[in-house]
Amino acid sequence: MSAHRTASPNARIVARTPVHPGEVAFYCENVEGLEAVCGLATRCPCGCGAERFFWFGAADEPDWGFNYDLARPSMAKEVGFPNCPHAWRGRLTHGRWLPRGTRRG
Repeated sequence: MSAHRTASPNARIVARTPVHPGEVAFYCENVEGLEAVCGLATRCPCGCGAERFFWFGAADEPDWGFNYDLARPSMAKEVGFPNCPHAWRGRLTHGRWLPRGTRRG
């Protein structure tokens, strides 16, 4: 089984820069007096160590379809990690990283 298809970790939320596979950290900013999630930093779920940052609501970024559920985050679009040597692709669904081809639950 290739690293692309291995079981993926939970998207464990951390309050620091993500270090372990699949960890995520949210970046927030104050918008008109309210705290708003504006991005998500993560490490590739396959364990290769590749990092990726996703901006939410930025004009030059795609709409990732982030659900704004900080306990069980999801993004509607499939994502990849450009620096992953295994070319991991998949989805963040209800707080789990699911490899491409996995049925969403």
